[in-house]
Amino acid sequence: MKNSLKQIVLLTVFLAGNFTFAQVNDGIGTEVINVVKPYTPTISDAFKVKEVPVLEDSENSKTATITYTIFSFPVASTFVPAKGNAVQADKPKQEKLFANYAELGGGNYGTLASSLYLTHNFDSHNFLNASIKHLSSAGGIRGVELPNSFLKSGFDVTYGSKKQTYSWDTNLGYQLQKQYWYGTNSTMNWNVVSRDQLAKAQTYQHIDLGANVRFTASPLQTVGLQYSRFWDGFNSSEIRFMLRPELAFDLFSKTIKSTVLIDHVSGSFAKDFEGLEFPGYSFTNLGLQPRFALQQDNWSFSVGAALFYTVSNIDLGTRFFAYPKLAASLKVVGDLMVFYTGIDGDLQQNAYRSFAEFNPFVSPTLRIAPTNKQFDIHAGLKGKLSSYLSYDLAAHVIQENNKALYQSNYMKYIDPANEVYTFGNSFGIVYDNVKTFRVSGGLHSDLTKDVAVGVQASLSKYTMAQENYAWNLPLAELHATTEIAFLPKWSVGADVFFVGERKDFQLNQLVMPANLPFVEADYTRTLSNYFDANMHLNYQHNARLSAYLKGNNLANQSYQRWLNYPVQGLQVLLGAAYKFDF
Repeated sequence: MKNSLKQIVLLTVFLAGNFTFAQVNDGIGTEVINVVKPYTPTISDAFKVKEVPVLEDSENSKTATITYTIFSFPVASTFVPAKGNAVQADKPKQEKLFANYAELGGGNYGTLASSLYLTHNFDSHNFLNASIKHLSSAGGIRGVELPNSFLKSGFDVTYGSKKQTYSWDTNLGYQLQKQYWYGTNSTMNWNVVSRDQLAKAQTYQHIDLGANVRFTASPLQTVGLQYSRFWDGFNSSEIRFMLRPELAFDLFSKTIKSTVLIDHVSGSFAKDFEGLEFPGYSFTNLGLQPRFALQQDNWSFSVGAALFYTVSNIDLGTRFFAYPKLAASLKVVGDLMVFYTGIDGDLQQNAYRSFAEFNPFVSPTLRIAPTNKQFDIHAGLKGKLSSYLSYDLAAHVIQENNKALYQSNYMKYIDPANEVYTFGNSFGIVYDNVKTFRVSGGLHSDLTKDVAVGVQASLSKYTMAQENYAWNLPLAELHATTEIAFLPKWSVGADVFFVGERKDFQLNQLVMPANLPFVEADYTRTLSNYFDANMHLNYQHNARLSAYLKGNNLANQSYQRWLNYPVQGLQVLLGAAYKFDF
């Protein structure tokens, strides 16, 4: 570019020099030039430069490399930033927990209720728990002429230790229960039978010894051992021994859990209902229940089985039982809707103690045998309708062979030597193969932290193999609960029960005097459904002291839970509870 400029400048100077020189008068004469036609240029006279100029300046072919440098040096500063303060959230005041608890209450019908719970930690590992409970009533059921008081009292003591790799505990318990067979038939002839003859009470007593060991890092996870002895006031006795280890181990990348069960029960009664010698009973069940879990996408599975080998000294002899234990669940809409289904079975060990705890008016002449629950096929939906409302709907088909049913014993009341439980006022056990179809549903809602409501209902249909009805099994049941804390120190709750109709059967044996033949009549009795509402009101005076008021059978109904056994009417109980530390 610079060379081009130089050429242009030189050319300009040269032309200017020539022009100046031509103006000098060199003595040449002048001539006259006549212009005939002016010059008119045309496009053809122009020429086009066809070459692209080559730039020889090296400065145009290179880009300079620029290097930046910075010179830094520390600058002293005296600025100190202020420390930030975290915003503290409002925390509710934590309720103080006490190790011990005592309660005492009393009410109409001469009711007395008391309980005491004690806990002591010897150190960070060893502890001792103890409890004493008592509940009694003087009776006073309207329309009942026989004594109808009852008593239940007992204690339990547990000592245990918690270590880093294992923990263990052992317990000792005792309970005494006493009540009367006051449910006499309306056809009772009091001119023949003395009321004093029926005023003999039945007493149940049992003592329990148990131990449990739990391991944190071992294939053997837990071991449970339980021994109990049960006896009554009519020379009946029963012992039961249970050993229950639980194991877990890995196999083919799956964790297999298994429960081993040894369950032995044996006992004897002084005589049967007819007064004859009654042989004792003995059952030993050896069981193995392996299971493992699977999960695939939204599906969850539990696969297992129950295997039992039972040995008996009566009609069952030695037998082998196998049951499926399968369960599956699918999250249809997350936690909002979960579908579940499964099939389950079990060999249920029946015992005199379990029968008497459910119905204390059984006679001490029962025939004991296990129940073969072949299967329980079920399916249902559960989930949440909202953040505070959950539901559970299910349907069951159950097949139970040798299912135990409570049935009233027949009445024979003419012989003064008869036992107190032979006057149509006790219950025996009959066995039958029963198929049950049941639908059930439940709702639970925690509306707020101070309001909780729940309801559970079921409808059942029974198909019998031999008996006419499923004796004393209700067709419909409902249970509803609610708890409301309406003031800082006040709360109220309610329990509502509805039990549908039940059927019972009682054969009355009217014995005629002087060796005349007796007359038998079959009676199928219908027990009406009943509704029972209970409420309680609590007042928390301070962290230690509280008081309560309970009301049971608020409708004051004299309904019969068992045939000929009406219950107490409206019951009111006032009491107080105190928490403390040593």
